[in-house]
Amino acid sequence: MDLTMEDQGLDRPVGVIVIAVLVFISALIGIFAGLREIGLLGMLELRPGGPFVLPVVFIGSTSLVLSLILIGVGVGLILLKGWARTGAVTIAAVRMFTDFVFFFTGGMGIGNIGILAGALGMILNLAVMIYLLRASTKEVFGKE
Repeated sequence: MDLTMEDQGLDRPVGVIVIAVLVFISALIGIFAGLREIGLLGMLELRPGGPFVLPVVFIGSTSLVLSLILIGVGVGLILLKGWARTGAVTIAAVRMFTDFVFFFTGGMGIGNIGILAGALGMILNLAVMIYLLRASTKEVFGKE
């Protein structure tokens, strides 16, 4: 018999809800980006088999798959599943690395806005990791 959080005397922390919402927003952006990349084929009128068709389809498809994984992690966070906490920490760590690269490459050619985005991304992902790795948060997810 599974006990609900109320039966166990646990409340869903606001921080977990905020992180789940951020994960859902990220998934939504990824879905739109993936669909745009796949739809980009029609806008550029590339010939099937042309030099840019396969990379664009791969990038768009990868974005869609990763977005579906993010949706799963977001749902898991709302349900306080331990695997979702682990997934969110892993995602934050990977994003922190990519934001680090983005920051130190000058925003991949988009200048100061890219540098600022990289810096803010590193700070946000570090905050997510610190929050989810705290002992009190682990306890809510059933990990001690």
